[in-house]
Amino acid sequence: MGYRTQTKTLNLTPAGQTVRFNLNMLRAAPGTVLTDELTIGGNAPPMVIVPAGEFTMGNAKGSGQERPARSVQLTEPFGVSKYEVSIGEFLRYAKAIGAELPKKVAAAITTEELTQDSPIAHVSHQQATKYAEWLSAQTGQRYRLPTEAEWEYVARAGSQSPYFFGDNPKKLCDYANVADQTVKRRYRAWTVIDCNDGQDTPRSRGDYMPNRFGLYDTHGNVSEWVADCGLPQYSRGVRDGTQTGQGQGCSSHGHRGGSWDSGAEATANSY
Repeated sequence: MGYRTQTKTLNLTPAGQTVRFNLNMLRAAPGTVLTDELTIGGNAPPMVIVPAGEFTMGNAKGSGQERPARSVQLTEPFGVSKYEVSIGEFLRYAKAIGAELPKKVAAAITTEELTQDSPIAHVSHQQATKYAEWLSAQTGQRYRLPTEAEWEYVARAGSQSPYFFGDNPKKLCDYANVADQTVKRRYRAWTVIDCNDGQDTPRSRGDYMPNRFGLYDTHGNVSEWVADCGLPQYSRGVRDGTQTGQGQGCSSHGHRGGSWDSGAEATANSY
């Protein structure tokens, strides 16, 4: 744990082989917030360093897509965005490459239902991947979508309960923008969580309490793409947290985290 990974492939002979590695320690202090400058001006989204660690991914008693639960080791610290990517951050990228915002997002800004600080939504997996690649080119650092294992690890932040703060869904409104009594007033037929977060759209980021890693909105606001191909269950998963399948070479893609319109089950860490 905490050392930079090395990988080597060997062809074994009858005499065998001896392998020696000299691993370099990654000196990255957990909790540090890093912000890279963009070549075109401005900054990339702030990234929080999370520690290396081991956790149980999934839910042995959950739905098919949450099983089987398995132990996963993330042996290196890594950075993850402190907040969901904002419309303003994505708009800077879109203008730089000559693209437009998704139509639903542009319309919501026009009506002032959303703001520049609202989380970007209605982007495809390919668009999200291209945005990360653009950040890499602009900063000289490596940006990418998290794997599904990395996402669950940072969302749990050391917990094994359904939510990073415990198991009571009525407390979700302290930590996330979810389908609650405010949403019920707008969509009366919906079954919602018995709490009130005061929002019925993903209007802003960072309004609720963060988890122990210092990350915001993992349980709600908008769902987030991950690098993995979409899978019905975890049986093909690996223990080192790397992605299962290649993100752009599969028929569907994984996404994690609840949204402003998600109920208690869909906002859980393992769902």
